[in-house]
Amino acid sequence: RRPVISLDRPVADAPEWARREFVVPEDGVVDLAEALIGAAPLEPFARYADESDRCRDVLVCTHGDLDACCSKFGIPIYEKLRHEVIRGDDAVRVWQATHISDHRFAPMLVEFPTNLHWAHLDGSVLEAIVRRGGPPAAVR
Repeated sequence: RRPVISLDRPVADAPEWARREFVVPEDGVVDLAEALIGAAPLEPFARYADESDRCRDVLVCTHGDLDACCSKFGIPIYEKLRHEVIRGDDAVRVWQATHISDHRFAPMLVEFPTNLHWAHLDGSVLEAIVRRGGPPAAVR
């Protein structure tokens, strides 16, 4: 089974994104993607919907094909988040992403559903970002 997360803005300038998650058999991913973009009915996938409003998703750019900075700096950020900062916390999940924004801002992460973007990260600010703790100046 594969998780598929759909993020949509309910209205054009909505600050938070509407999130839907499905856990489908691997051979159903393409059909679900077609249903999510409106090319097929979504009803057959209702049984795969994960209704648990469980978490925030943090995507870290680790893509190195366009710019080595994202893999060089992004992978250590991803690993630190995964193994130290959010370890055992079901309220936050971390994912590797192939591209978030301009590579000159590496390492970068984006958090959903809030759509907060963070750039020029180092390991010292990750706890404050994920836990929403500490003085704002520390992550500025």
